[in-house]
Parts: sequence; structure tokens; C-alpha cells
Amino acid sequence: MSRRELKIMLERHRGLIDPTERGFEPTPVRRGRPVAGLSQPQMDVLLMREFAAGTYGRLERGQIEHPPTQLLDEVSRQLGLNEDERTMLYLLANGEKPTHPLDPRQAVELKPTWQLALDGMSHMAYITDAAWNTLAWNESFPHMFPDDVPGVEPGQPPRNIMWWMALCEAARTRYFPYWDIYWGPLALAQLKAALLAHPDNEDLRDLEAQALADPVTRPIYTHPELEYVHPDSDTRPLYHAELGPGMVTMCAAEPFSLPGGRLMIIPFVPGAVTPPTSLWPQPRPSRRRPRPEAPDPAARPQC
Repeated sequence: MSRRELKIMLERHRGLIDPTERGFEPTPVRRGRPVAGLSQPQMDVLLMREFAAGTYGRLERGQIEHPPTQLLDEVSRQLGLNEDERTMLYLLANGEKPTHPLDPRQAVELKPTWQLALDGMSHMAYITDAAWNTLAWNESFPHMFPDDVPGVEPGQPPRNIMWWMALCEAARTRYFPYWDIYWGPLALAQLKAALLAHPDNEDLRDLEAQALADPVTRPIYTHPELEYVHPDSDTRPLYHAELGPGMVTMCAAEPFSLPGGRLMIIPFVPGAVTPPTSLWPQPRPSRRRPRPEAPDPAARPQC
């Protein structure tokens, strides 16, 4: 924790808020000068529905080790911090960035400049939000999808990429070779990890409900050894709707302005499909102790 910088930041943002806008009387004049902004006791009043009296003052003085995210988010709301300012508050108080935006709309709003970047890429490329809802793509990306699959509009990519990879029966059987040992387990592991990072995301919860209701995906999703976070640099077999079978490499990144979102650039090389090494389920070492070998009665003792 950087106590000095944290104190300076919070004091500065308190000083920018007119107390009368939050229902308080004007701050009394002290020593002939008006005191700007909200006071620490006034901040406590704003926070007291969720936190005990004195909490804000302790936070500003750096006396709370690892402040809870609920406190940092509520302070961010009361001080009117934008996402950059809120991220700095998290870094100063906890040394970590927030895992989700304060305004849920920011998680699905993509800045127009990203479409320009996508249009300049020759490889297939697309961007999704934290729940794999497709937000933008380049011209080559829709060509990998068929026109005869229910739920996929002709000439358009699926509305949700996780649904396509893990839950669409036609995709599992026709477009993802070795789905049961590679594509399916790794996609479902990503879903589980995303839910841990964004537990309040309704779209992720809906995907989880579909995975648990599907007899194909349920035993994979509920497996205790499903551990995988992102596909960056993976190379996997894929059947392209126009180019046929081949291998696709996934280059993954996260746009700073889209918390939890994904930029995926996926070069595809048509041709022979290389069977992948099975990554799931992982072999478990035996806990049994090896039995000692029985002595050979015919063996002669060594002198």
C-alpha cells in the first residue's frame, strides 16, 4: 500500500465535491476560509449504510490493510471516480486492478477505434466481452462459419463464441476436430475461470446453466481438475467452412477499455490436421506404495 499517495488522491477527490449536492449543509468557514469539498465525517455518513463509522477515515489514512472491494467500489461511486481513477485507487490500496468495471455498460461498449484496427488485419480477428458476446470482427472472420447452423445468421459470426465452441452440437461434431479432448474441456475451463472473475455477470451465469444442463458438457464442466485460463498461443485443429480442415493459432489480448474482454487474432493454415496431445483429463499419480518383490526361492544367496 502507498499510504501517502492514497491519502493525497482521496483528499483531492473529496475536495472536488460540493457537500450540498449530497444533502449536507454548506461546510462552515474555518479561520476565515471556506473548506472545500466533503469532510471525512460526511464521507462516513455516505458509507454508513454498508460500513461502520470511521471506516472512510481509516481508509484515507492507510490504516486498512487490503481494503475490501465493496469499500473501494462504494468510495469510487461516492467520489464520482472514472474507471482510470478507480483503477488507481485499487492499485494504491491493494496493489491490484479491479476485475470488473464499476459501470456494467462499459464491459460491453467497444470504442470505435477497435473496428478500424480489426479492418486492417488480414488474419481472422474478433473482439468479445467478458461473456464471449461477439462485439466486432473483421471481414475474414465470418467466412469460417457455415450458413446452415441454427442460431448462426448467414454471413455473420455467432452471437456468442463460447456457445459456438462448447454448447452448439453442430459445431462440436462438424467444425472442432478432437472436441472431446481439446476444444471442449479447454473452453469450459475458460468459462469456469471467467465466472470466478465475474461472478455477477448474468450472461456467464446463463452459459454455465446451459453447460450444466447439457449431458455432453456437464461431466466436463464439473470435473475437479479442469484448470485452464486463456488460449493465447495455442494451436488447434479446426474445420473452416470455406477452406476445409487445417490448424488455427490463437493470439489473445485484452483491450484496456474493455475490462474482461478479448481481442482474438487467429491465423488459419489449411491442410493436414495434427492430432493434439490430450490435455484432459490429466493423469493422476498413484498414491499406492509399490509392493516389495517377493524373493526368488531358486536364487542362490550371494557370498
